[in-house]
Amino acid sequence: MARLADDGPARISGLARLEGVTQPAMTGLVNRLEAEGKVRRDPDPTDARATLVGLTGAGRAMVAERRAERTRLLAAQLAQLDPADQEALLAAGPAMARLAQLPPPASLR
Repeated sequence: MARLADDGPARISGLARLEGVTQPAMTGLVNRLEAEGKVRRDPDPTDARATLVGLTGAGRAMVAERRAERTRLLAAQLAQLDPADQEALLAAGPAMARLAQLPPPASLR
């Protein structure tokens, strides 16, 4: 869901590849999230045979709530570190963000 929040609607096959899971596994996950009202399927405007999975308002709200909670918990943990460790982590932040955006290694696809 975070990937959909960040990158917008996507095909199930693309999501499966990016997340390093099989297409049937991603289809099952999308089916469950759709039943919960967190995602929806819309026609792909570039291919009438395909659909795009996108977040609903409830899905966007869930992603925002989880991110806010993670931020709160991480801030509480970081506050317990000494200033030098906090600065080291802050300096590593941009590289870690780029790392998180990389696709999974070929061995995991």
